[in-house]
Amino acid sequence: MKLRQWLLLFMTGFSLVLLSAGKIPQKRITTASQTHPDKKRIVEIQQALIDKGYMFGLPTGVWDNKTIETLKNIANDHGWQTSHVPDARVLILLDLGNKYSDPEVLKAPKNRLDPPYKLVDP
Repeated sequence: MKLRQWLLLFMTGFSLVLLSAGKIPQKRITTASQTHPDKKRIVEIQQALIDKGYMFGLPTGVWDNKTIETLKNIANDHGWQTSHVPDARVLILLDLGNKYSDPEVLKAPKNRLDPPYKLVDP
């Protein structure tokens, strides 16, 4: 056996011993998550914002602060607290929701403390 092969075999075995003893930190497996819509969807959203009068100009296809702030302002104007941009309710308002979107979710509560749904007496 050549010296190089022997060293590689030794180091692999030594690493496995350390790994099983918890001495070598294991690599975390991470998955890529979507941070913003793709360019085609961004153009659709920006065009809808322009058509509804929330933005001016031409769609750029860039997920910029102007687009994000406009979407947040629309949600805020309707009394919707959201941490997601784009918010599904805003997309429904812009006629960009899916075919199962319920227009009832767009009804703003009377004040911000009221739930956006009807309470049913038992």
